Amino acid sequence: ARNMELRLGRERLSNIVSGLNVVIWSMSLPSRKLEYINTAAEKLYGYPLARFYADTSFWLDLVHEEDREMVRAASLAQLQGIGKDIEYRIVSQDGDIHWMHDRSWVTLDKSGTPVRVDGSASDITERKRDELQLRKLSQAVEQSPAVVLITDPQGNIEYVNPKFTELTGYSFAEVKGKTPRVINSGKTPPEVYRELWTTIRSGAEWSGELLNRKKNGQLFWEYETISPIKDENGGVSHFVAVKEDIT
Repeated sequence: ARNMELRLGRERLSNIVSGLNVVIWSMSLPSRKLEYINTAAEKLYGYPLARFYADTSFWLDLVHEEDREMVRAASLAQLQGIGKDIEYRIVSQDGDIHWMHDRSWVTLDKSGTPVRVDGSASDITERKRDELQLRKLSQAVEQSPAVVLITDPQGNIEYVNPKFTELTGYSFAEVKGKTPRVINSGKTPPEVYRELWTTIRSGAEWSGELLNRKKNGQLFWEYETISPIKDENGGVSHFVAVKEDIT
């Protein structure tokens, strides 16, 4: 009965590991003989598991040529007992490029000699695409010829781009946590601001002209478009203002 329980437990574990979208593998050291790899490798790399068992170094050929030396060095370090935690690109059989997050853990015997390495490799391509998109958007805002200002729902400034500093003379550190009143000239009628806040708090966009004041006291006219940014529940999480000097 005990043997039956163990066999069923191993079968369940095998089924769970085989169904993962993460490549799981185990290799003996120093022979670098592949002891186990799950079927996720077939789905991701596009090659049968037999190729990996037949030639342990085969997977290295799948690594993008620009990342190969870095991956090779990290793999050789495992022979010294050093696990890896790296990100790199692989090219699957169909020519698609995937970003992988590869981690490994080395087991030492009583004398401190590495005898086995276990690892996992997960596909982080979508995350990398999101990071690239975010980086492009961030650069576009940072380099924008228009002033971009972002506040929390209460109007406290959380971000201004370099153009804001160039135009107003205030650094981000000087206005962070304050409201845009810091550049208020005091000459715009109060009803304009009441209309502005009523509009954007209702979830709509507001556009108009405001007379503001620079740090040095100089007045200037801005044409502003202020939009609410909504969260997944439809509530307003931030406001973003795009402003152009029309003096």
